[in-house]
Amino acid sequence: MTQRKNITWFVIIILSFTACGEKEETMKVTDFDGNTYDAVQIGNQVWMAENLRTTKLNNGVPIPELKESNSWHTSKKPAYSWYENDTSEATKVGALYNYYAIETEKLCPAGWHVPTVKEFKELLLELDPQSEFVRHEVSYTAGSMLKSDVDEFVHNETSNNKNQSGFSAIPAGCRSFGGIFTERGQMAIFGGADNSSSMSLRASSNSVFLREKAAKYIGVSVRCVRDN
Repeated sequence: MTQRKNITWFVIIILSFTACGEKEETMKVTDFDGNTYDAVQIGNQVWMAENLRTTKLNNGVPIPELKESNSWHTSKKPAYSWYENDTSEATKVGALYNYYAIETEKLCPAGWHVPTVKEFKELLLELDPQSEFVRHEVSYTAGSMLKSDVDEFVHNETSNNKNQSGFSAIPAGCRSFGGIFTERGQMAIFGGADNSSSMSLRASSNSVFLREKAAKYIGVSVRCVRDN
């Protein structure tokens, strides 16, 4: 009889461990195209841990892909492109969206949205309570905590907190004046929902920048944040 009791308790321990493990699985979110992304909780916010790569708004309306430089620069409508029009790394680096696409408020999956400047600030304060928003460079430490620890994203050698947040930012670059692709491997630039704003991370340092009122044709990466 004693032996049977011991066996019963052994099974319960295994099942309990398995159940706990299942609760700790990485959060996921899926866009209208069916792409699935990892998500991570940072403080009270839940962020995508990958760059958005949808080609449709969350109501199913296709977003035009503009490859030609002049068409990109002169367009006044939502658009996206792949860096250098190369789809080989689409899953890894995501797409670049102009601010007309961001302003539709339908770019992110249902229940998620493009972050505001206020939400960028909340993220940075969670990682670096000493962030100073009156400066061009908001924080000299939060960048390393946000940046992926893969080799292509250069880190300050003195940093011991690489990707501590799980945000996994990568230097996907942007599409700038004249439809030119630039800053790949140098900058991670995430578009914001208000005033054509952005949060930028420099690959070669731990600094973070907040900017407002970029030209609407600028193509940037997008990270969605979950609705409250």
